[in-house]
Amino acid sequence: MSATTPKTIARYQVVNHLGTGGMGSVFLARDPALGRLVAIKLLREGFDSPELRERFEREARSAGRLRHTNIVTVFDVGEHGNEPFIAMEYVEGQTLSRLISQGAPMSLGRKLRLMDELSAGLHYAHRSGIVHRDIKPENIMVDIEGTVKVLDFGIARINDAGAGSLKTKAGMLMGTLNYMAPEQMMGLPDVDARADIFSAGAVFYELLTSRQAFPGGLESGILNKIINVDPEPLAAFKPNIDPAIVEVVNRCLAKSRDTRYRDLGEVRKHLQPLIRRYTTEETVIGSQTMVAAFVAAEAETRVVAPKPDTRDLDRLRGEQIRTHLENARNALAAGNFTLALEASQSVLLLDAGHRDAHDLENQARAGLKAEQLAQFVTNARRELERGALTSASLLVDEALSLNSASPEAVEIRTLLNDARRQLAEAEDRRHKLEAALAAAQNAFTNGDLIAATAHVDDALEIDPASAAASALQAEIAAIVEQQRRAEEQARAARAQIADARRRFAAGDHAGAIAALELFKPPAAVAEALSELRVEFREIERLRIEAEVKEQERKKRLEAAEALRKATAQTLAAAAALLDKKDFDGARALTRKVLSEQPQHTEAAALEVRIEEQREKDRRDKELRAKEQRDKEQRDKEQRDKEQRDKEQRDREKREKEQREKEQREKEQRDREQRDREHRAKPAADATVFLPRGRVSTPVLEALAADVPTAVPPIRETPPIEAPRPEALTPRPRSSKMFVAVGAVVLAVVGFWLWSLTGGDPPRPVNAPGSGTVILDILPWATIESITLKAQGTVMQTDCSATPCVLSLPAGQYHVRAVNPNYPGTLEFDVTVESNGIREQRQSFPGFEPEGEVATILENKK
Repeated sequence: MSATTPKTIARYQVVNHLGTGGMGSVFLARDPALGRLVAIKLLREGFDSPELRERFEREARSAGRLRHTNIVTVFDVGEHGNEPFIAMEYVEGQTLSRLISQGAPMSLGRKLRLMDELSAGLHYAHRSGIVHRDIKPENIMVDIEGTVKVLDFGIARINDAGAGSLKTKAGMLMGTLNYMAPEQMMGLPDVDARADIFSAGAVFYELLTSRQAFPGGLESGILNKIINVDPEPLAAFKPNIDPAIVEVVNRCLAKSRDTRYRDLGEVRKHLQPLIRRYTTEETVIGSQTMVAAFVAAEAETRVVAPKPDTRDLDRLRGEQIRTHLENARNALAAGNFTLALEASQSVLLLDAGHRDAHDLENQARAGLKAEQLAQFVTNARRELERGALTSASLLVDEALSLNSASPEAVEIRTLLNDARRQLAEAEDRRHKLEAALAAAQNAFTNGDLIAATAHVDDALEIDPASAAASALQAEIAAIVEQQRRAEEQARAARAQIADARRRFAAGDHAGAIAALELFKPPAAVAEALSELRVEFREIERLRIEAEVKEQERKKRLEAAEALRKATAQTLAAAAALLDKKDFDGARALTRKVLSEQPQHTEAAALEVRIEEQREKDRRDKELRAKEQRDKEQRDKEQRDKEQRDKEQRDREKREKEQREKEQREKEQRDREQRDREHRAKPAADATVFLPRGRVSTPVLEALAADVPTAVPPIRETPPIEAPRPEALTPRPRSSKMFVAVGAVVLAVVGFWLWSLTGGDPPRPVNAPGSGTVILDILPWATIESITLKAQGTVMQTDCSATPCVLSLPAGQYHVRAVNPNYPGTLEFDVTVESNGIREQRQSFPGFEPEGEVATILENKK
């Protein structure tokens, strides 16, 4: 065992070092609890980073949820010296790459069975929502019994939205170049299970020919070969190969993923008859070889052995099926679910449609799932008890992924959250205590004993058992004694400064500074401490500059993706404006995109749509304007006709009034003429006319007495012809009075209603405007609360997992989100504008996108 090989990893006893991979070292170890050998992958020393930890934990999540004969089994996860590890099934055997390179003799039937077992394992992973994305001969083990085991789910993608997996960004290569699907080579973001089918096809090709389907590297144009060039035909290396086998391999290696098989279950359906055919032929050939040898040995007797009967093979096959079924049932009864699964799958290999075998397989899987859930819960509880919160969280996640309603797992998750909260509270108290002690120490150093005493009291209130606070309190009380010992402390300070400078020069920067910071009193070493801090800051500045350059490189890689997303958002906004018929706004957005990306086809197509919609809208407006003009013309003609009719009626009325006036004038002239004629008659014939009814009888009598007898008697004036009733009868007063009274009543009622509303007319109340906000938190998060800051109201929403889209009333909101993979919470403010759309992006502290291209190229080296 080498010096760098640990003796133990957690509870496991390390036997030896097996090898080193891209992310970690692999050790053979023994599990003392179960007495079995396990393979432990430990993250390599010096390679710890957030990206590698995420990949390492992703492998545990990916493989840990799988239980299949052809997939390596993960037993446990945890931490060893703050470095994560995975304990998995130890497979004793060789990789498929080594078997191919060594030219191990294998019959065609054996190769077809290996292809089928690889397809079975991957098909199970795909049905569980996991895409491997790095299938190659190095990741395929063949154990000593000849069973295929798929390894290394380190870059697998979990298609479960609740698993919290990282999504591969466009333009990022994930996998091994010679076996990658074209869509992986092109960096497409939506890589699915069909990429594994292509990689499996490349492995099939190499297994059948002992040559890579796409050999070479970057310098030899491997990217172009996989994307555009077909591999050499299988017949060029195997002239007599079965066309049905060629069809399976070629369809797996189709450039377009839509042309490939839909899934590896379909591949197995095509492989099964080939396996039976070539297994039968090999058995028959073997039997014929034995018969020929027997005939040669018994040539003298001239006895010829009969040809083998294939019905014996069917009988043997039936016996094997019955044996495997019996083994599966016995294993289930004994609780050995792994053996039951293997036996039932052995039946399905002989008869893929055997119903009893499918039932037994499902029962075995259910039992394995229950065992795995119990193991995860037990390990999580043990890790929680020893304070390993990260490994306990991983184990609880795995348990909940198997059964989200498991009471034990939910209980451990609650205890885990409580433990993290208690740690956070303890850390907060520690920071407050350190701040109070620092303030007390600073005041004490500056000679302000009153302030120092107050700060010490604050520290003791936080932690009454604080030794530092008690010591400082004792120092303040013994200030006189300290002054007496000042010279002695000065000598000690000079010695401490000299020792700190030697340690700093030797490279122990933090230790030297810490030693001076702990020296009492600080003033004695303040100048030396300041010098070392300045020098240390310069060293740190140079280191940070190097890190900043690396971050800038990563940002440039992310810029292309950011531009694509921004372009998509701009075009979406333009489409929304187009729907609202804001053609100028929509065209401004598309012109902005085209000014930056002149060849952007989607923007160009959208601009054409905008112009077509603008022209259609213009024609619609012209049509509506014409209809409006026609209506106005008809209305004008109607008003002109009504005006002419009114003028005609007025003219007829005036003419009638004129005729009546002329008639009255004529009658008046006739009366005047009669009066003149009467006055012109002789006096004897004169008659005295008096107003009718206007002269009293005594007056008439007096006049009669004075008038000579020659005067004729007085008589009343004859009545004057009365004008027509319609010309002289006045309008009735009653109607005018009714109108006036009605107006007064209406005015009183209106004033009463106006007074009830406070003197102001009612105004419509418009609801406040709403806006849309898009919350996108990387890598992902659960939104705990969204609070309207103006009122302190917690908004109720249906959206909890990001990214999500919310419609909220306009205003300022405070958002609180959490992610179990990152400590603490993420809190930020967001403003929602009326009728506006805002996209709010946040990232958890410590999260950085993966530099997968650099990792792959480093692994190739």
